[in-house]
Amino acid sequence: GGGRWVWDGFFQSVRPGQWKPFINIDKTCGVFVKPVALLDFILTMLDTSDLNWAFDPNNRKNSQKISDHLYNIRVIANHMKYPKRCRVVSRGKVLLKSARNEMFDKDGKMISVEQYFLQQYGVILKHPLIPCINVGKPGISGKPGKPVALPIELCLIKDGQRSGPELESDQTTKVLKFAARPASERRDMIREIARNVLGKSDEVQKHYGIRTSSEMLQVDGRVLAPPLILYDGNKLAEPSRGQWDITQYQLLQAKGMDSWVLIDLCRTYDDNIKKFVSELMKQGASKGMDIRPPRETVKQQLRTDSEIRKLLLDLKQHFGSLQLILVILDERMPPKKFSAVVYREVKKVGDTEIGVPTQCVRQQNVNKANGSTVGNICLKINAKLGGVNHSIVMEGTPTAQLLKVPTMFMGADVNHPKPGTDRYTPSIAAAVATLDRRLAKYASSCRFQQHERADADESAGVKRRYRKEIIIEFQAMAKELIDAFVLYNKGRKPEKIIYFRDGVSDGQFSHVLQHELYALRAACIEVDPEYRPTMTIVVVQKRHHLRMFPANPRDACGKAQNVPPGTTLDHSVTHQIEFNFFLNSHFALQGTAKCALYHVLWDENNFTADTLQAITYQLCHTYARCAKSVSYPTPVYYSHWVAYRYSKSAGYGDPDRDRNQLIAPNGDWDQFRREVKTDLGTMYWA
Repeated sequence: GGGRWVWDGFFQSVRPGQWKPFINIDKTCGVFVKPVALLDFILTMLDTSDLNWAFDPNNRKNSQKISDHLYNIRVIANHMKYPKRCRVVSRGKVLLKSARNEMFDKDGKMISVEQYFLQQYGVILKHPLIPCINVGKPGISGKPGKPVALPIELCLIKDGQRSGPELESDQTTKVLKFAARPASERRDMIREIARNVLGKSDEVQKHYGIRTSSEMLQVDGRVLAPPLILYDGNKLAEPSRGQWDITQYQLLQAKGMDSWVLIDLCRTYDDNIKKFVSELMKQGASKGMDIRPPRETVKQQLRTDSEIRKLLLDLKQHFGSLQLILVILDERMPPKKFSAVVYREVKKVGDTEIGVPTQCVRQQNVNKANGSTVGNICLKINAKLGGVNHSIVMEGTPTAQLLKVPTMFMGADVNHPKPGTDRYTPSIAAAVATLDRRLAKYASSCRFQQHERADADESAGVKRRYRKEIIIEFQAMAKELIDAFVLYNKGRKPEKIIYFRDGVSDGQFSHVLQHELYALRAACIEVDPEYRPTMTIVVVQKRHHLRMFPANPRDACGKAQNVPPGTTLDHSVTHQIEFNFFLNSHFALQGTAKCALYHVLWDENNFTADTLQAITYQLCHTYARCAKSVSYPTPVYYSHWVAYRYSKSAGYGDPDRDRNQLIAPNGDWDQFRREVKTDLGTMYWA
């Protein structure tokens, strides 16, 4: 939909193993732009047939959306006897004036684009009042070059182009449904691809003395035992297939809620609201949470973010102390995507202005009032209020030995802006760290930083550029987290720091290690000149194409026939020298499970492979938002949520905001960051 479609394909690469190289083949798919008339693509993307509305100069939202989709796209102009290939600018202004109003100098005389095409090519434009696109060449030193106007109606989109902008939620759902293949089906497809690809190159392989097999490598893996889950009253739950039932348990540290407000923004029936509140109180009571009725239920029809902000500020002023504000919204409410504006403003005001936790609930979930869904909402609310949902039993495990001394687990990631938004959106670096022995309470820190790129090898003149993953202000962030640990633990500093880092490619290991290890040590010295904790740095990678399939169908897990949670692999296909391993820690509800790849970059704690794998797997069971093990350690998961929530504090992603106002002078993006008002130990991002 939206002028885009999905292509099936495959991935292949050569990876070194411990004794020999391997060919890594995987089934994959990608989203491509349809090769249609550019004008048809724009109207389809905007879901309209009204040209006046689509190209209204006062509609910044439409103009920005068109620009985002057209940045750097290749088009074919059909006004000449032969097809002329052009590329829309990759930076600067995409949409120019209309063909009738865009003027330029031709032989000392000003002429419009409309007149030029009529005189030069005999082309009468059908839509001379819609904007032209800019197909000018880039300028010097990355600056925009001289604009060149081309009427949209004369352009066709060139075939075979990957879709740049982020997919909308309904499009993402369709792509995931298309790509989610059961493990058995995916395995058969990969085998077929391997036979076709490797079989065609038999003669070439023989010429160079290479022998390959189209069969998958069969290796022995291990399935780690899951930890027991601890609830109130020392009651234990035993995970099965990566999940456990919590209906018969109460939360380890449940918080009551007697001062909260419910806001309905989508005309929900009163009976449905009463039913939902009753179910919320019932599910809360079953989990040990004493939830009272809301102090007030507000029903309003708001249309702007300023109205939402005023409502939240008025509620805070009227009631004074509030524990939570619960907002009912509907993704289908008009105008289209208004719920995204509501969500963004609710989180921004709640987090950074009034300091009150917020919980948004879809109207359809309120109407259904399903016990399981409402129970999960209770888990999120309890974590936001500072409670502890569950912990893991550590006695007799490597984690227990580790936690005999104060230990802090950290997670960090850098979230980059989507393509085409580099100029007015920063990269967001977020980090979290545990505060307690239960590994249930966290502190967070965040910085906005310039979205930098660097040549892969400047000395060799390589032009391919990649994103810098270094967290520039990591020293200050690490100090904030250590200070929070010391404050929470009444002066005790962590003696061991285990740092899980996400989003780093193989070629950037050395850069990240050199900068962030130094920054972490500098932060410790800043806390205390004599402070020297032992450190372990582990990179978590998810963007790889190794897939594990059970050799025996009896060992498969679930309808998708995946390997069971806890499956780990640390030989044969891992690095010859370096310390790394694969771990599948979750139960995949659909499609083929993707295991995480862990690289140990630095280890002063001298972990064995068994110890670090067990600790990592246990951390995947401490996620507060559900009763399941997750696909990678909780600290890394939480760092994603922190970055996401901080992006709302500055209005990034707001289609109605003038993005030129968000361009940072001198690259100082952090000036737009707003501090989150939260109590130590409460997780506003849960």
